[in-house]
Amino acid sequence: MTRADIVEQAPEKTKVTFSDGKAAGTARGNGLGGGSSNTIAMKSTQLGLFGTSPVMVAVLDCNADLPDYGFDVLVAYNADKEMVGSLMMEGSNEIGYVPAPHMENLRVVGGTVIFDEPQLRLYGDESCRTCGGSASATVTAQWDGQALTLADVVYHIPGSLPMSGDHRRPSLAEVQKVYDALASGQDDKAAEHIDPTILPFMDQPAERVPTGDTMCTAFLPEGGKVVACLLAGPKDSSGASVANSMDLDQGTIICPIALDDPSKPWMTPRPSTNNSEQKQYGSWLLLSSDMERFRITHLQHKVN
Repeated sequence: MTRADIVEQAPEKTKVTFSDGKAAGTARGNGLGGGSSNTIAMKSTQLGLFGTSPVMVAVLDCNADLPDYGFDVLVAYNADKEMVGSLMMEGSNEIGYVPAPHMENLRVVGGTVIFDEPQLRLYGDESCRTCGGSASATVTAQWDGQALTLADVVYHIPGSLPMSGDHRRPSLAEVQKVYDALASGQDDKAAEHIDPTILPFMDQPAERVPTGDTMCTAFLPEGGKVVACLLAGPKDSSGASVANSMDLDQGTIICPIALDDPSKPWMTPRPSTNNSEQKQYGSWLLLSSDMERFRITHLQHKVN
């Protein structure tokens, strides 16, 4: 069970009392089983304005008494001390392979919230459960009137590495738009964001599928959903819900695709055989990106 699963199954509202910046959590909060409770620590706070309502935005360190299992959550409280918004770097908000998602250097301007996520792993980094990573990201979240949503992600790769510099991660909506154009055969609408050398590959007969599909219709089918886009970590790394069995260049962004279609069972995500907290996908896009635009460089696939 992932951290996102635990939060999703938790009661809609739970009252906690902070004393000296700490509060007792619930037995379910640590995700480790057993009956012991965890500790929630308020790491940092900033005042903001969501619409016309003043708020306090805070970073909470969940499992603060178990550092190896701790992770951060962004929350916002109104003047009545009710939580009006939250953001976890899990699920569709995943941006990379990390021992646990942490949030540093919190800044708030009105309804815009900015923080840094450190320790993103790259190819060449160690991939043990508690190992850190070489890269980091600046993350921007926005209050949209109802919820805190992920608005922008910029990866920072250290200057000593081959792909050093800043790389903007495209939004899922942007990648989905290009995906839909490719899947429907409208290559011209995707031209700005796709390496033209991979287009002939899309028309080749699909490998290891019994349906007579092309590579495009088998692994880039209409109706497919871009599940997430995250900075690729080391081969077989933990720290994200997407299983990665390849060595990928530093700076590569991986975007898995899912489709619930009985005629294409390979497109249904399934548990990884190596890590129960990860899923294997039938196909995924590989992207390169700078601060101006992104480009799809490969379509990769796996059929069991």
